[in-house]
Amino acid sequence: MLIISFFICWTPLHVVHVLLMSGVRIPLSYCALMQDMANVFAWANPVLNPLLYAFAGKQFRSDFRKLLRRRKESGNRRFFDESPSLTHEQSQEKG
Repeated sequence: MLIISFFICWTPLHVVHVLLMSGVRIPLSYCALMQDMANVFAWANPVLNPLLYAFAGKQFRSDFRKLLRRRKESGNRRFFDESPSLTHEQSQEKG
């Protein structure tokens, strides 16, 4: 899936560059539009990568859920198991 998205996102930019370097005559308005669209596709690839890793990879999803569960459990344990801390004045009154 990652390879397909890489190919789809980067191919337009390379095609535009090859066309421009080979001297093919393209009307200026189309040339600017093609370059802008190719750049949008190219910049979309790094945006898509984390989403593809997160949603396409079963192992990544499983590990991420475990991490969140572990974080939640340790956070709750710390919150409920600890006694409230004493202020400086309260500790001096007791000691």
